[in-house]
Amino acid sequence: MPKRTNPFQQLTASVMATLHAPDYVVEESVLEVNKKTGLPREIDIRVTNKKKPQERFLIECRDHKRRQDVTWIDSLDGKSRSLGFNKVVAVSSSGFYKTAEKEAKSRGIETMHLREAEENDWKNWLFKIKEFGINIDFGPVVKKINLVSPESIKPPSLEGMNIKGIFLVNSKLKQKISLEDYVKGLIKDPKIINYIREKNEDEAVTHYDYGIPCDKGVGYVLPGGIFVPLLKIVFSLDSVRRSYKVPMRHVRAGENKILVGENVILGNESRVILEEKKGLLKVMIESKIKKK
Repeated sequence: MPKRTNPFQQLTASVMATLHAPDYVVEESVLEVNKKTGLPREIDIRVTNKKKPQERFLIECRDHKRRQDVTWIDSLDGKSRSLGFNKVVAVSSSGFYKTAEKEAKSRGIETMHLREAEENDWKNWLFKIKEFGINIDFGPVVKKINLVSPESIKPPSLEGMNIKGIFLVNSKLKQKISLEDYVKGLIKDPKIINYIREKNEDEAVTHYDYGIPCDKGVGYVLPGGIFVPLLKIVFSLDSVRRSYKVPMRHVRAGENKILVGENVILGNESRVILEEKKGLLKVMIESKIKKK
């Protein structure tokens, strides 16, 4: 059975993922098997508690021009019971008749009106932004390493030498680490990452020379056991920043204030979801990763 979806269902899934993150897994267009009949049934959205997998929500969506009535509530109640869900959420783009809302409440079904917010409404929101900026910093990438020794010492040539064969040594602490492993730790160091983020320029490759002074007794050892003292190590680093501007629209998900935007980010179709909550913005980015 092919899985079916539509833009409204996709938007609902994105909103639900934002509202329930990070404690729940949100899946769209899922096939659920009725344990009594053995027959599969497709559901729009399934929400599962990560720590308690037995806690599952059924979310069904309707993008109709007319408000939804009691008939849909009846069918959702039967569907959820047959598939063993703990909670049901009915999401409509056009809202519900009062009778449907009363019936849903009596059956423990939550109703949600997911709609575009009117301008006179969202202009009163704390975050009434029309555009959201995203900066993605890559790197750092080590392009060159300069091992600086005291002027009184003539160090051997390292040209063409693989850093796997060079070890940094602290003779006082009797510690040793390969230069390769040291570099791996360096590019993950939060201090380096923050340093680069503060100085990177938009849509550019930025070059850095980052020097680390060495204590006495620190040096490097080459194959053959030659120890060479060090004053400092200078790393030439490159980092790239990609910048994106995402136009945002304002959506009401029940009483929740949601901002939604779409753009191509890093070559992938992406959706940015912002939830306005207690004076803060909760941010989620979804990307459709192309299979090779």
